[in-house]
Amino acid sequence: MKRYMFPGIFALATIAVALTACPATAQDLPFKATLTGSPAPVARHGKYYEFNSSGTGTYLGTCTKNEYVDFKNDGTATGYGIITSATGDELYISFSVQFVGPGWYIGTCQFTGGAGRFANAAGAGDFEVKDDLSAGIAHHYIEGTITF
Repeated sequence: MKRYMFPGIFALATIAVALTACPATAQDLPFKATLTGSPAPVARHGKYYEFNSSGTGTYLGTCTKNEYVDFKNDGTATGYGIITSATGDELYISFSVQFVGPGWYIGTCQFTGGAGRFANAAGAGDFEVKDDLSAGIAHHYIEGTITF
């Protein structure tokens, strides 16, 4: 009976090591992106105005953002965007913002999937746009958590 005990213990130890090496669930990771672009839209698509910006983001590195914004008469805006990394991975976002002052919008955003590395992305964060109208620059800030 003793000679069969060692292989059994070895098998249990192997399974225990294998299980601890595999993560059980996705983990919320901190996310931050800072981008700049023109405060003027580059195009209009029906009710959406298109804005483009570029900058850097966590897990993205150097990136570009194309966003489509629907401005409401009540001082709010909703929209969606695609943030593309230098390697071509895409992170999809949707957002809702409130007008705070001249050229200043704050609100929230949701990460809604993507392509490549971000195909299963999810999460949420704060979204802010501050226009420097005298310099002709719009600053975009996103900060929150993401899983992918």
